[in-house]
Amino acid sequence: MRRATALAEFHHQLDPALRYQHEAGVVREREIAVVKARARVVRGVKEFVRISSLVPFPMQSWLLAVPEQGRAKLSPGFFVNLPIALLSLCCALLGSNLALSVHPFWSALEIVAIPLQIVGGICYYYTRTHEPAFPSLVKSLWRLQILFLFAGGVLTTAMASWREGRLVLMRASFSWLILGLWFVVGLYVFEYMNRRWWSVASLDESSPR
Repeated sequence: MRRATALAEFHHQLDPALRYQHEAGVVREREIAVVKARARVVRGVKEFVRISSLVPFPMQSWLLAVPEQGRAKLSPGFFVNLPIALLSLCCALLGSNLALSVHPFWSALEIVAIPLQIVGGICYYYTRTHEPAFPSLVKSLWRLQILFLFAGGVLTTAMASWREGRLVLMRASFSWLILGLWFVVGLYVFEYMNRRWWSVASLDESSPR
């Protein structure tokens, strides 16, 4: 292998045309790699902005989301999202506080909050997509959930630090971020399910009767 490579380089050095072709190929491959890397960065930024404009979290709602039209009103989607958001919030905060004050076994409640948050992302996206006028109350509901998770995590960390007499970082401090990421997973799950449903529906329509 090394001998063949050395012979190829030797022939490139002897023939100016081959040498130019070889050097141009190296430059072309390098430029293509740079363009591909830039394209990946651009796709990543566009995807981040797209998802950030969908999620109802405080920072994204203030900076990246398009203001909702119409006044806030109750809707069937709100009553579907409400128990999921409350259950996930209670499991996360109660699990961390009971594990701190009663028994570590109660930390399992924090794990239960993860699938609830994924289901919440699915229900939120479904409500946003299928209700004629997406109500801002549903967005406010999930925004308040993240705010309460953040405030509860700070309070739990403060209580643990006061008890130990030193700064103690609890999982509850990052529960708002962790559950927020799982909420985004729910958005992607809904998009996947929606694409699969439409693809199956189009196949059913195109099949002979």
